[in-house]
Amino acid sequence: MLVPIDGSPCSQDALDRALALAAILKSRVTICHVVDESKNASMLVYASGEIVQEWYEMLRHDAQELVGAAVARATNQGIAADLRVLGGDPSDAIAACAADAGADLIVIGSHGRSGLPRLFLGSVAEGVLRKSPVPVLVIREARAPASADSAKADEHAGPGATGGPARTAGA
Repeated sequence: MLVPIDGSPCSQDALDRALALAAILKSRVTICHVVDESKNASMLVYASGEIVQEWYEMLRHDAQELVGAAVARATNQGIAADLRVLGGDPSDAIAACAADAGADLIVIGSHGRSGLPRLFLGSVAEGVLRKSPVPVLVIREARAPASADSAKADEHAGPGATGGPARTAGA
């Protein structure tokens, strides 16, 4: 089982679910992080080669710590785990890692963005779904439950006011 993480809450949720599944199935997990070199390179366009090299070393060090902590969590739960720090396009690197690691499943978190935010930010999970040689389990980011105040406001706004289907009598 391959679990790509990026340190976000939704990737931590995916890791939690993957570890629970691995415990039940008694399977090994490979936990990875991808340092997106092209995304980070644009920030360093005017930097010297030495600064760029230091920047990449820092990114890889931080990734190693992130993945190392996740592997320690798995190990503390009695789950065999190894780590990988990858470079390149995240969806390409994750799909290639799944094949290389012999993974039979990828468990990945998704922010669940849509519309313009997804267009501008892209969707690693969607790219992995398209490119993966193995099944992919996508864990959506948990949404905060609606508060009582917002539920009352929706109720007073009338049917269909929140963008959902209008309720009809008897429905």
